[in-house]
Amino acid sequence: MKMLTAILFVSFLVMLCFGILVTPLLDTMNSTQNLTDGDTIVSSGGIFELGFFKPGESNKHYLGIWYKTVSVKTVVWVANREAGVNGTTSVLKLTSSGTLNLHNSTNGFIIWSSNSKRLGGNPILQLFDNGNLVIREKDDNSPDHYLWQSFDYPTDTHLPEMKLGLNLVTGFERYLSSWKSNDDPAPGVFNYHLDPAGYPHLVLRNGEAETYQTGPWDGFRFTGRPKISNNGIYNHSLVYTKQEVYYTFELLNSSVFSRFVLNQSGEGQRWTWVDRNHKWELFLKLPTDSCDTFKRCGAYGSCNIDRGPICGCLDKFVPKNEDDWGKADWSSGCVRGKLLNCRKGDGFKKYSRVKVPDTDSSLFNDSMSLQECHTACLKNCSCMAYSILDIAGDGRGCLQWYGDLVDIRELSGGGQDLYVRVALSDSDESKGKDGSKLLIILVVLVASVLLVLVLAFYLWKKRTNKLLTRPDGSLESNSMKEFNSESHKEDLDLPFFRLSTLAEATDHFAISNKLGQGGFGPVFKVTSSCSLNCTALLLIHVMCFNMNMLFNYLAR
Repeated sequence: MKMLTAILFVSFLVMLCFGILVTPLLDTMNSTQNLTDGDTIVSSGGIFELGFFKPGESNKHYLGIWYKTVSVKTVVWVANREAGVNGTTSVLKLTSSGTLNLHNSTNGFIIWSSNSKRLGGNPILQLFDNGNLVIREKDDNSPDHYLWQSFDYPTDTHLPEMKLGLNLVTGFERYLSSWKSNDDPAPGVFNYHLDPAGYPHLVLRNGEAETYQTGPWDGFRFTGRPKISNNGIYNHSLVYTKQEVYYTFELLNSSVFSRFVLNQSGEGQRWTWVDRNHKWELFLKLPTDSCDTFKRCGAYGSCNIDRGPICGCLDKFVPKNEDDWGKADWSSGCVRGKLLNCRKGDGFKKYSRVKVPDTDSSLFNDSMSLQECHTACLKNCSCMAYSILDIAGDGRGCLQWYGDLVDIRELSGGGQDLYVRVALSDSDESKGKDGSKLLIILVVLVASVLLVLVLAFYLWKKRTNKLLTRPDGSLESNSMKEFNSESHKEDLDLPFFRLSTLAEATDHFAISNKLGQGGFGPVFKVTSSCSLNCTALLLIHVMCFNMNMLFNYLAR
């Protein structure tokens, strides 16, 4: 019986020891504990896990962090990415001063170190549910007092609450770098970082060459990034202070996993885990198409993926080299169709729904209105374009470009208004002036026509009254009134005379004054006794044989 009890007790101790070996640590580790190959630290919510892994087909071991609850092992951070370890001889230790070291247990050689710049007295290592591995004082939870954190040294993955950006005081930068391959997590040729030049924007580089830019932040998004509708996964923001500038995002639902990865091919990909399908679904990627290629259409060229060819010049601009453009080589860009003349006056043309140009050679003022921005740019002959800085709310701020405008893209959704300096005759202001001139001309013309019509009506009315009224105040015969009422219907270019005037001029149509007779009737001469007014009617041809014939003749 004693023997059986002893065997059971020994078995219990063995199982207990085995349980200790296979049971992961809690979310913390202190300076008296070690982490060896096979051990792990799990965040308090069970989301992330720290331990050793082998990437792809590699036989080398690396210290890293991955999603614990995701069925597909997805590594988000690697410590010793440039120094993989052969075998399982690695051990992770936290020093009493707060430095994390990865040792080779065989020879004691330090494979990797956190090189913590701040030292502590009672440090602990803790893995958080956002994937951040932190060294902090045991009794101090303030992020500002962390001795070291993995979020300051990202690899290829941007996690929620992680900052990508620059400390403007110390110059310290956080950026992504791709893996060399699926088997090698060492830094590859691609990196993704926040460029603070001009106005901050995210840049994708292949070595030193820029391959893609997001465009500047407009208050909602980077202008060159796709406009996402119904995004219920995350919010993102750009933070710009005197101390630092950075881009970050946060999840709207903590149960949803989302990450941004820079892969070995130089693509930025946002993945979201869909539990129902048990796989990562691609949410978006950058670059999205050939129009996202940096400087695709050269200076003052714009790219439109729905156009063939995709490159074209901005309105009022022409290709700099027609032959190159005919061969689909758009790198030479475009030039203005009309030269600028700043001393005599230039203007601006508005281009809407565009990804605004590269901001490396730009200046900004976050307090100017759009009109103040326009005035300031117009006064400076070196200012080639301007745009509103922040379109959130009522809009504020001024962004101005100095030098050639490159990397412009036309967008079907999102984008901004860009005001480009052009010759005054090509500007929107000129169109406004031309419209005003045309309006003035039309107003003057209409007024002149109305004035002429009124004057003509007055003269016609006055003349008509004279024709219808006898000198003694009595009205003329009905035949004359009939003639006058019809005379406006046909213009005969013939003079009109009162009957009394004709009678006086011919001595009442005396036979002695008759000169002869033709097909239209008798012709009389003017007598010497005719008054001055009568004499003025020289050689009047009067048909009075039949007065009705006279009126009919004059009316024809």
